[in-house]
Amino acid sequence: MIEDILKGVLGGRSEAWVELLTRRFEFSLEQAQTFVAVAIERLAGLVGTGGVDLSRGIDPIAILAKLDVAGLAAQAGVEADMARSGVEAMLADAESSFGEQMAGMTELLSQLEGDGADGLGKLGDLFGK
Repeated sequence: MIEDILKGVLGGRSEAWVELLTRRFEFSLEQAQTFVAVAIERLAGLVGTGGVDLSRGIDPIAILAKLDVAGLAAQAGVEADMARSGVEAMLADAESSFGEQMAGMTELLSQLEGDGADGLGKLGDLFGK
């Protein structure tokens, strides 16, 4: 559930990230499109499996430590340094665009998933019902 929602949220920035990578880091259009799609998939997977905790915001150091940047670079056909710079730029943009909202969303969704049916009551409490 968290993974799918996060893919949607991050996917909303994909066009801006493709433009950023082609303009600032000299990715080709195809490289940037592949890179962004794979990076979103991997980041959402890390969060969905609990490999990265976004409940306190986006921590680029923690994410880079767990994200296979070399594998991401190979998949997109770019050098590892370009991939690292690209991920860092995407994370900085994500933090400035929706860092606080993402932290709150991931915390709420993890509570809902962890509590099963009791999570619905917490959701009701959140909205005053």
